[in-house]
Amino acid sequence: MFRYTLPFLTILAGCAMSPADQERQAAADASARAQIASKLQGLEPGEPVSCISRTQVRQADLLRGTILYHASGDLIYRNDLGRGCGNFDFDNDVLQTRSTINQICAGDIFTTVSRADGHFTGSCSFGKFTPYRRAEGEEP
Repeated sequence: MFRYTLPFLTILAGCAMSPADQERQAAADASARAQIASKLQGLEPGEPVSCISRTQVRQADLLRGTILYHASGDLIYRNDLGRGCGNFDFDNDVLQTRSTINQICAGDIFTTVSRADGHFTGSCSFGKFTPYRRAEGEEP
């Protein structure tokens, strides 16, 4: 019964992050949260939707654990990725989606590939899309 305990503990120990790595990750998370807050400043969240139209997306900001899809100056869709999805290197990776319809939907799977050599670096699925709109009477 206990013969697998040592190899299992060895694997877990190998997955633990050093204090320096934990500090770097915490700093990167804090930086991403600040960037997201800055980009959504003056906008109010609405009810999450399951799908957005690809044709209305003008730009995407890929931030740690979150993707912001800019539809217009007054509308940004926020997609918070699930656990394990937030550590892609969006500075060096490219997000790829495939769909037979002109929409991106919650549950759709995307992959990431390296900008440098095109090799596969990961995959994940989208969550729901929360629309953020400019508050009534707010100036852009």
